[in-house]
Amino acid sequence: GSCAQSELMQSLDASASQLTADDVEYNEKMMQCRIMRDKYYAPKEFIFKVNGIPTISIGDIHLIQAQAKHGKSTLVTLLVAACLCGKLGALEYILEREITIVVFDTEQFESDTHKQLKMMHELGENNNGSIVKMFNLRKLGFDERKGFIKQAIMRERPTFVIIDGIRDLIPDINDPVGCPMLVQELMQLTSEVSCAIMCVLHTNPSDGKPRGWVGTELTNKCAYSILLERNGSVVTVKTSISRGAPVPQWQFTFGADGKPTCDLDFIAHRQ
Repeated sequence: GSCAQSELMQSLDASASQLTADDVEYNEKMMQCRIMRDKYYAPKEFIFKVNGIPTISIGDIHLIQAQAKHGKSTLVTLLVAACLCGKLGALEYILEREITIVVFDTEQFESDTHKQLKMMHELGENNNGSIVKMFNLRKLGFDERKGFIKQAIMRERPTFVIIDGIRDLIPDINDPVGCPMLVQELMQLTSEVSCAIMCVLHTNPSDGKPRGWVGTELTNKCAYSILLERNGSVVTVKTSISRGAPVPQWQFTFGADGKPTCDLDFIAHRQ
């Protein structure tokens, strides 16, 4: 018995010794990437529902797009607040656990970022224990911003990441090499950390499309793309791209105190 086992081990060792470095690398990648029919794979998780329809999947990148001053940062505030309090109008947080939310602000003054963070907590006053970490990256250069964002995501291990705005991570938004590489890096992070990354980007005034090559790449790769349309003080939130069921549109506006609100009666009055 021991003799036969010894011969088998020698045979296996001999087979392994005949593998080239390319064989070993292929086998490792194959084991990482091959999907097996009989293996269990956990279904996608979603962070929110809008009127009962799931949206913003974990493990994917997503896009918020709108013209300047059309409510992109306000929507970011509402998304984070909903994670804290559970529900804001049609927007409902559906994960049954506490999460870490990381928000990167690339363009506002520090005092404006601070004001936004305070508003997130005021609107999400019934805090469910989730943690919000907000960073102002205005003082950093392009490469520094991108490098820090990657470091922070790897260290903090958040479930929900918002980059407001993604344009400030790359010098040339029409770089045919750099833009796909940036989007690819974000996709890899979503898989490695198991998080959702929401990117915020302006649209072109001329055609309403997200700006530059980076906008095209994000549109091609994102699971959900949110388009904001503003009429006076009322902002309509439309999901223009969805990998799941069509997501109903919803609205927000601003109360007398300046706070954003999703109250349907108040919105109807403003219209």
